[in-house]
Amino acid sequence: MQSPSRLVWLVWAGLSIVFAYSLTLPVATLPGNRPWLRRFDTPEIAEGRVFSQTFTMDRDGLTAIEFNFDPVGPPSRDFTVTLLDVTIPRSSRIVSTQTIRVHALGDRRSFRFEFPPIPDSRFHSYEFDVSGGDGRSGYALVAARGDGYTGGTLGVDGRARWSDLIFQTDVSPPVASTWTTLWTRRGGSGRASGKLILALLGLNWIAVGFLLRAVAQNQPSPRE
Repeated sequence: MQSPSRLVWLVWAGLSIVFAYSLTLPVATLPGNRPWLRRFDTPEIAEGRVFSQTFTMDRDGLTAIEFNFDPVGPPSRDFTVTLLDVTIPRSSRIVSTQTIRVHALGDRRSFRFEFPPIPDSRFHSYEFDVSGGDGRSGYALVAARGDGYTGGTLGVDGRARWSDLIFQTDVSPPVASTWTTLWTRRGGSGRASGKLILALLGLNWIAVGFLLRAVAQNQPSPRE
């Protein structure tokens, strides 16, 4: 049976890993939908079929949208992706469009649709369209049932569905992590530098570990 102090150190070490990992995460979450459950393939991307995903940006600098797809047959016809600004109802504006060459996809299961950064994308509503060309493409989009992303919805040929595409937006410059934000923060004029804050956080966490160990060692054993 492990001693209480050893168990405390193991718990503290595990929490340390979680805490360190949390510092590497972005300080803000960008619009996207990445659930693990309830995934399904849409009908095949084909001629006359349009899939649309709406979303609302919460940061400036929108520069890319990554989406997932699955092969449902041999690669055949290219398809088109288009980004529209739909902030003003019935006055949509095409921001960017690109043709995806299916024969160049290889074993890829996702595609990053990139375009010049939009400096004023915050609070704007967008629609991301995927439309087939002449004939069948050999690919279907990956979506998830339910309202996993509440800021928009999936549409198929203009009809809203109770689901969302699997997608993730990106901005430029990228959203920094807590660690990067503090590491690059300069001190001065009564303001502590980020490196000093990180050092104090580390020392305090180490002190917490020793405090927990001391408490565990002072606990009476079951025999007592």
